[in-house]
Amino acid sequence: MPFKPKPQPNINMTDVASGRQFKLSHETREMQKPPEKIKKHDSGKYKDSKPNVTHQVDILSIPKARQRDIRLTGADKERFGGQEKVKAKLALIVQDVGTRKLDIKWIPNKTATATADALKQIYKEGTLKRPTFRLMSDKGNE
Repeated sequence: MPFKPKPQPNINMTDVASGRQFKLSHETREMQKPPEKIKKHDSGKYKDSKPNVTHQVDILSIPKARQRDIRLTGADKERFGGQEKVKAKLALIVQDVGTRKLDIKWIPNKTATATADALKQIYKEGTLKRPTFRLMSDKGNE
């Protein structure tokens, strides 16, 4: 609901000239205050333009309607306990903030060991090089 000040009595020039005091409402006094200075704030977006400085990591949960059977090989097969085919439910996504390159690895669950193994495998394959400054992620509680 928009802010609506309370109606004030009509004030004419004769009343002001006579020096009568008028009580102003709280809303009117607030409206008469000068606006606060707008402070420059951090927008929260990282503007790293150099490659391999910052990487952003997140775990993506795939909706049930979009899940597909995928064939696993190599280290992915070892992570899933030697299975040949598996339903893809979770994916670890790593993106280079500067170049927007990304790599995706399927993970069996959200445990720290599965995530760390997938992250090691991404950097081992060489699509992305290890970041020189930071590896960002969210709190992981959603």
